[in-house]
Amino acid sequence: MSKSKLITGIILIVVGGGLIPTGFFVNQMFVDQIAGGVPDALLAIEEEALPSLEEQLPPLATPDVLLGVEDGALTSLEEQLPILGTPDVLLGVEAEALKTLEEQLPVLATPAVLDGLKEETIEALPAVINGSVSAQIMNGTIYSGFPAVLELFFNDPDWSTNTGGIFPISGISEVITLGTANLSFSVAAQNAIMIDGISIPSVADVRGLINDTQLGLGVLGFLEIYNATFDPITGPWMNDTIQLLYNATWEQLSAVAGYLITYMFDIIVPDTLGMTPQQYAPFVFYGQWANGSIAEDGIDLSLFKDTLPEGTFGLEAGVPNPTNITIFTCLDLWDVSNSSAFVNDTGILKWVGAMKGDATLQFDLMVEFSLTPLQLPILLNWLGNFMTNLVPLLVFDETGYTIPELAQFAFYEQWANGTIQGQSILPDGFLSELDPPLLGPPYFEVGLPNPSNLSLTKTMNLWDEANNYTFVNMNGILVWVGAMQGDVILQGNLSVVFSLTGDELTILLVWLGNFMTNLVPQLIEYETGYTVPELAQLAFYEQWANGTIQGQSILPDGFLNELSASFAGAPYFEVGLPSPSNLSLTETMSLWNKTNAYAFVNMDGILVWLGAITNTSLQSALITTFGISAGELTVLLTWLGNFFTTRVPQLIEYETGYTIPELAQVSFYEQWANGTIQGLSILPDGFLSELDPPLLGPPYFEVGLTEGSTGLTVSQCEALWDETSEYSLVSASGINKWYSVKKWYEEESTTYDDLRTNNDGLSHEQMTRIIDWLPQFRDEIVNALAKEEMSLPAEPYALGTALLIGLGVGGGTLAALGVVLLLLSKRK
Repeated sequence: MSKSKLITGIILIVVGGGLIPTGFFVNQMFVDQIAGGVPDALLAIEEEALPSLEEQLPPLATPDVLLGVEDGALTSLEEQLPILGTPDVLLGVEAEALKTLEEQLPVLATPAVLDGLKEETIEALPAVINGSVSAQIMNGTIYSGFPAVLELFFNDPDWSTNTGGIFPISGISEVITLGTANLSFSVAAQNAIMIDGISIPSVADVRGLINDTQLGLGVLGFLEIYNATFDPITGPWMNDTIQLLYNATWEQLSAVAGYLITYMFDIIVPDTLGMTPQQYAPFVFYGQWANGSIAEDGIDLSLFKDTLPEGTFGLEAGVPNPTNITIFTCLDLWDVSNSSAFVNDTGILKWVGAMKGDATLQFDLMVEFSLTPLQLPILLNWLGNFMTNLVPLLVFDETGYTIPELAQFAFYEQWANGTIQGQSILPDGFLSELDPPLLGPPYFEVGLPNPSNLSLTKTMNLWDEANNYTFVNMNGILVWVGAMQGDVILQGNLSVVFSLTGDELTILLVWLGNFMTNLVPQLIEYETGYTVPELAQLAFYEQWANGTIQGQSILPDGFLNELSASFAGAPYFEVGLPSPSNLSLTETMSLWNKTNAYAFVNMDGILVWLGAITNTSLQSALITTFGISAGELTVLLTWLGNFFTTRVPQLIEYETGYTIPELAQVSFYEQWANGTIQGLSILPDGFLSELDPPLLGPPYFEVGLTEGSTGLTVSQCEALWDETSEYSLVSASGINKWYSVKKWYEEESTTYDDLRTNNDGLSHEQMTRIIDWLPQFRDEIVNALAKEEMSLPAEPYALGTALLIGLGVGGGTLAALGVVLLLLSKRK
């Protein structure tokens, strides 16, 4: 019994004494394991974080990618719209200018047309006066005793003597033969010449001499066909024809012509009028213009001007109703020197203003010309009709050009030299006519303030919209822009195409640059109501939704093709390519509203859209939120899925230079070093907050979350996380070095310097941050992670302490029992 107690006591002493240091050993083992496990813990966290980042980066990046493309597109559009808009702006100003010129040219031309028409009419009137007065005198004489008098008028050589001189004129035989012979006109000839007239098909219809007493067309018509017989080509035929139709000999017809010219025109008409027809013509003109005094239905101006079409009426203000304006008022109204007259360049503007209802001008004109309230409206109505209907016709007759053609020439002249028909009509340019006006410089015109002296031919060529080298052509404007930017080849091409001198090309390039920079944006806003940035935004929406800009397929391969040809084709950035989505502007604007929590350009919204690809509840929410149809949603989801899968990774790499895995690695480093991802606080509580259950700090896994950004670079992070480096945080040798060092100001250490140097030159501050963070991470975070990883009943540190205490107490008890047993054995 005593021997067994001795042996047992010794064993208990040995075992009990051994358990005490074993407790210390086990506890230290846990501490060492935690310390040695830091690299593995770091790498394990990285290994978990990277796939998550790779998965999350595309959806997280999609809003920024979309908005980034939008920003780039808007910048590009804002730069390009003034260029692309320049042809339309130029052509738009041209169209407005031409419209204005077509309205103004008849006004501006009216004074000259009226004055010229008056002069031409007065010049032509003596013949009419001769014809009409002769017809009136002969008619009054002959019909006093018709038909007997008609025989005497033609054949009696002493008619006026035989009648005792009671008739005011002598007859044809009497005048032509000087009273010596009977010219023997037949009754048929007498009737044809005096009353019936003749008709020559396709040549002329000639009235009888007394058939028209208003304008004397019978007299004038007879003399016209008589004179035509002297034409060397048609004369012989005409001679025979009129003899046959008049039933008269050539001598008889010549006698009638001589009677009219030498007797009626030279003697009787002047005696009757008391003045020559030339002197009387102005009075006839004013009387006819004011009251239709000689032709109550108006004068056909084609009678005076063979180039005018038959039936050209409208000269008279007094037809069909007389104005009863006096001759003295007519003289004032037609006085070119009177600044209120409609034949004055200034005066016509007053009349036009009065026509448009300006009561003050109406009153002034009534006072100036002593017009009654009934007379002024007649004149205004006549002038408006004349300006509208006759001026274009008379201008064409005079120049050979229509009003639109003349307006085009006027436009070219104004643009090239700042003048219209040599006059400075618009000294401040076409744009000064806008409301509000755009006063230069710079001007719309290259010829202001100094004429360019470009010829009409060169100007017309420069404005040829069909020419691919002109600045009013969509392709041509790019050539001009290139030339403005110094491309000497393009400059040479332009010089050759348009036959421009060096000075002319320089003038044009300077003008276009100034115009495009300073005026095009203003004119775009004037025309559309939108600024260039606003218009660029609308153009972006339209291109994205329907693949068009202002209805035109400007970018058929989409915005991304402008970045790189590698992005050509599907999937497009645009939902509206290759087929338009027909989303409305309102819907599109709502979809791109980044403040809308459901928009795909919102960080929360993109998750809703991606979820909606398979989740019908989210689909319904999107339909309701954006007011789109189910079909439109399907189009959008299909587009977004393709774009998200293919283009987002490509665009991320294009923008950052990193693939998604590379960017995930960089993002991991940034989060660890600075607590941010791409500068944003995406995980403010760190990677471990994403665990289930979360491991919340502080301290954090991230060295940059406790006290803010460390400023560690990617290359420094790569060095610190290099498993092969003996100075990194994730190698066994490296972590021990980090454990062994203190802060730089506490002791000098070769190890400290080695760690700094071999981790891409860490600063003292960065070293301090890591040295402070590492034991916290080891003791609190790795300890906590180990419990979960090893499924321990408690954190390793706590477990080690418990074992240390438990084993120490147990060992002492066993040792004490051994001593007791040993004493007991001795007692025996």
